[in-house]
Amino acid sequence: MAQDAGLDDVAARLVALRAQAGSPSYAAIAARVGQVRAARGEPDAAPARSTVYDCFRPGRARVDVALVRDVLAALGLGAEETSAWLAAAGLAGAPARWTEAAHGEGLATGDPGLLVGRAREREVARRAVVERDVPVVLVEGMAGVGKSTLARAVAHDLVAAGVAERALHLDVHGSSPSRRPAGPTAVVAAVARHLDVRLPAAAGVAAARTALAGHLAGRTVLLVLDDVPAAEHVTSLAQVPGLRVVVTSRRRLRLPATLPHERVTVRPLAADAALDLLRAVVGPQRVDAEPAAAGRLVDALGGLPLALELTARHVAGTPSWSLADHADRVTERLGTARVEDAVQAAFHLSYLDLEPRTARTLRLLAAQPCRTLSAREVAVLTGTTTGGAERDVARLEAVHLVHRDADGVALHDLVRAYASGVGADEDPPSERVEALARLRELWVQRAWAVHHALGGERVRLTSRTRSGWPEVGAREARAWLDRLTADVLLLVDPATRPDAEQVVELSEALGWALNQYSRWDTARLLHTRARDVARAAGDEVGVLRATLALGRLSVWRAEWDDATALLTAARRGFERHGVREQAEECTQALAIVAAQTGRYDEAAALLRELLDGLVAGGRVRDAGRARDNLAIVLRRLDRLDEAAAEHRRAAAESASAGDREGQGNALVNLSDVLLALGHAVDGLATAREALAIGRACGDDRVVAYALTNVGIALDATGDHDAAADHHREALAQGRRIGDPHLEVSVLNNLADTHRALGRADLAAAGYRTAADLAATLRYAHEATRAAAGLAALGLPAGPAHDGSLAADPA
Repeated sequence: MAQDAGLDDVAARLVALRAQAGSPSYAAIAARVGQVRAARGEPDAAPARSTVYDCFRPGRARVDVALVRDVLAALGLGAEETSAWLAAAGLAGAPARWTEAAHGEGLATGDPGLLVGRAREREVARRAVVERDVPVVLVEGMAGVGKSTLARAVAHDLVAAGVAERALHLDVHGSSPSRRPAGPTAVVAAVARHLDVRLPAAAGVAAARTALAGHLAGRTVLLVLDDVPAAEHVTSLAQVPGLRVVVTSRRRLRLPATLPHERVTVRPLAADAALDLLRAVVGPQRVDAEPAAAGRLVDALGGLPLALELTARHVAGTPSWSLADHADRVTERLGTARVEDAVQAAFHLSYLDLEPRTARTLRLLAAQPCRTLSAREVAVLTGTTTGGAERDVARLEAVHLVHRDADGVALHDLVRAYASGVGADEDPPSERVEALARLRELWVQRAWAVHHALGGERVRLTSRTRSGWPEVGAREARAWLDRLTADVLLLVDPATRPDAEQVVELSEALGWALNQYSRWDTARLLHTRARDVARAAGDEVGVLRATLALGRLSVWRAEWDDATALLTAARRGFERHGVREQAEECTQALAIVAAQTGRYDEAAALLRELLDGLVAGGRVRDAGRARDNLAIVLRRLDRLDEAAAEHRRAAAESASAGDREGQGNALVNLSDVLLALGHAVDGLATAREALAIGRACGDDRVVAYALTNVGIALDATGDHDAAADHHREALAQGRRIGDPHLEVSVLNNLADTHRALGRADLAAAGYRTAADLAATLRYAHEATRAAAGLAALGLPAGPAHDGSLAADPA
């Protein structure tokens, strides 16, 4: 890239030249540039229309001289006219594409030097040449990954195997900070000169190839062509009989399909190989004496051989430092976006070749904290289209500054540190904050999509400020939940300067799913950060919303004292601010706490208070849900007739409000009460009615609970085999939808059936599995059931808490 105060004049001259050429569209110019590049061996390298347009736009801080040169060719200028135009535009001092000087050296065929962890890549290259007679091996990878060392080792192997009589090494300087790369003509001339082939003074590439072929007749020479910037360097030599070429490049070179070649991509070392490299330089005794610190050091450097070897030499030269000291030093440097000078220089040379837009994409990728992003997410981060993001990522991947894995686009940790440092110098902080806000907003939208897709009608909470989130199925929602669980804490870290409302929305949207699928550690950290960020922003209601989320979490975790304190504080705060609906949610959650701790009269009073407000406000759907919970409390008080009546009313209210899931839940719970009253036939009919409703509305959770209640009713009628079948189906359903609370309940039900059938071993296994899962979930009621079942079999078990009231105030 060139930077100059007169770049507006360059843009004006380009505009004038375009007009003289008939004013072709920028898309047409981009296509012509692609043709120019393809002609010199760079297929599929056409720039984007917007990239070409940027060359013609005034106000630029820098310009890509190589692209301008190609644009001039696309507009019809020849080589001499291009040089004159650049001189007149003040770019005469810009480096030419190639230099016409190149120097080779003989390559020693002895010990190739320190090479660790590359046995597979070395063998792939050797077999390609020895067994398949492939003329070209491309060794590609990011800066500092050890391509040149591997290429020299491959040359050693091939000469030792008798494939070639000698080896020649030629550095093209494609990434040199101080030298222009040697051009294809210069490379061919240098090879000829080193092999004592006399060429005519004005010999072109074709004539030189012919002369080389004649000289090598019946013989084979190996050429290591190091640091190659373009495919044309390879194609200029690859067709010479008797010449085998091992190429190294930071770029993903695109060779013609007609040219046989083996592509060997070199990646950072695996942890074991990286430790071996450390041992080779430092000594095994010192490394093995501090295995944990050595592992931290290797992890921090990401297996990059250049960084590992530089650090290892520093370790070897400072015997008074422990390995832990060195690991801390590297970690601290990375935390301040600093890498070793040699690594910095290597990355910077690759960075300088990037177009401005692609360079910005790299800097913003480094600024965001997630390990990987999809192309769609990169587009949101950078504020561009998915297609534009795909093109930028492809360009970064082509020079090995990013890589793709199964999860998306990723940066090596050292590249991230380097690009973060560059971004701190080149981008205003506000741009990074805005980019992260765009990405975080995408996460907010996905969080609400997960909330509604997985929660269905069970959840009544929704966004106060957002709408239009995507509609997704349960499988995609679970995948998004996994991704959100992994990344959400990174995106709300205070260092990212998050917006308080975004963080509180994430806390609310993910709260139910994180609880339901036992992601409790993530939930606690997320809600706590939401509360802290809201408090720092002076958002009192935001603090209360996060406090409510923490209270709900404490209910799920059976942390009753914490739940009471949090929910009481949140309830008072919401009442003070006049936020009625969330105050009601606090009341319902406090009722659940009271019921779970045996204070059933208090729970009933709270639920009746809540019901009065809901009925008075005409909120029939919410009233049906609250009434169903009241009925469960009445059952705990052994007031079974009252409980049955309230369950019936709850089912009727839910039906009248169109809440099919609420109706199904109420009927499932009613069937429990009817069975407890000894009305087995009515209980079976009610459970079957709930099953039909669940299937009709596609609610897998209602279906599963109804199935197991049908099984309980069949047990009561003595049909234990049919009961077992229904419990097994319910268990499979519960596992399929990922509901562990349902699973543990059905495990106990199935164990009860096995016990009734005299299958003591199966019953004991079921109770033990249920007990383990109940302990993990802190589900006291099912833990008590499992213990009672084991006791009935004469097996030991510990006491547990009552907890069948659904710990879900949403």
